[in-house]
Amino acid sequence: MDGVRIYAREPCMIAEMFRQLPGGGIRSATAQETRPQLHMYGRYRVPVFDGPHHLPDALVKHLRLP
Repeated sequence: MDGVRIYAREPCMIAEMFRQLPGGGIRSATAQETRPQLHMYGRYRVPVFDGPHHLPDALVKHLRLP
């Protein structure tokens, strides 16, 4: 295991998808907030961390659909 639970053996990007709450704390980003950010990564495989956990690859692929 490599410390981020994605077993990367080369440099990789991890998209952190969460937002600060007024008064402190964080919340997971919504699908509407996440989708445009994922499109910016183009064809790169980008694991997504939404605060409390990593999103499954199948969900990330779904969010990347046009």
